Amino acid sequence: MIGIYQILFLDKVPNYSVVDESVKLAKIYGNKGSIGFTNAILRNISNSKEKIIQSAFYTEEIENVAEKFSILYSHPIEYVQSLLKEYDEIFVKSLLMANNEKPPFTIRVNTNLIDRESLKKDLENQGYIVDKTKMSEYGLSIENPSGIIDTKNFKQGQFYVQDEASILAVELSDYKAEDILDLCSAPGGKSINAKLLNPNATIVSCDISDKKVSLVGENFIRLNLRTNGIIKNDATIYNKNLENKFDLVIVDAPCSGLGLIRRKPEIKWNRSLENIKGLSKIQSDILKNAARYVKIKGMIIYSTCTITSEENEDVILEFLKENPNFEVLKTMDRETLKLYPNVQGTDGFAITRLVKINEN
Repeated sequence: MIGIYQILFLDKVPNYSVVDESVKLAKIYGNKGSIGFTNAILRNISNSKEKIIQSAFYTEEIENVAEKFSILYSHPIEYVQSLLKEYDEIFVKSLLMANNEKPPFTIRVNTNLIDRESLKKDLENQGYIVDKTKMSEYGLSIENPSGIIDTKNFKQGQFYVQDEASILAVELSDYKAEDILDLCSAPGGKSINAKLLNPNATIVSCDISDKKVSLVGENFIRLNLRTNGIIKNDATIYNKNLENKFDLVIVDAPCSGLGLIRRKPEIKWNRSLENIKGLSKIQSDILKNAARYVKIKGMIIYSTCTITSEENEDVILEFLKENPNFEVLKTMDRETLKLYPNVQGTDGFAITRLVKINEN
């Protein structure tokens, strides 16, 4: 707040120095996320100083809805414009407001070790305020999560920290699998969900770097779960060793992350339409490879932590044109199920189920 005040109302210190010093303070007193957030916010304010001063206190006079919402709810106008193309003004306003609120803290119960009711009671006995998640049968929402990862419950692997939307991506698949592949696995939440829902299945988890692969392994070990392999693999490049071996392939695709604005506010300032176009190509390449890894009658779960059509419906539509041997299996009566912070209270998320009918 001091940095913002200096940029907008004081002239003695150059804006670039204000940004630099504020970032230094964030490094000392904040965390890794706060450093990027501080830098992005202050640079944006510095670049838009005159416009902010002229318009911040006169939004009632602004006729352009996108511009007004951008100022009132602190979102890039480009992003607001893209939302208004898909949703009505009331919904967009509600979503932008929700993006500025504190996100819920949700955990996935390790049902191999403890049932949801028992974990809920145990945490409540330790002073935590706990509710069952509304949609997932395996989640708990913690109102006061401070210190939760220091509990014996966490250390014994009784739960995994995960948003309800991410839990639902696998839970709503409603598919019993024997051989499972998670193509973009880190940090491992969806692989863990798949294993808990299919305890006798073999599961192979993949990701692009040694660091990510190691993280998945650490989470499996903490939760006392067995995996059949965690391998380093670039999901955008076809791997012949994986061809036609799995009846469930999970593609939690790299995305813009615009459904996570509540958790990572800097994302809204660090993403552009050009970023999204590049990501759509990556998503399509990964999905194309997944189609070759899944068996006939098998399922692909395609999910993203964003609500943009470019990264969801458009990717699926293009995939179906190129792969007529696949069809969409509706999830809760939607071809692509979208979850929103202002509706379900989850992260912004999209889930699509694809079934392989025959060989192409």
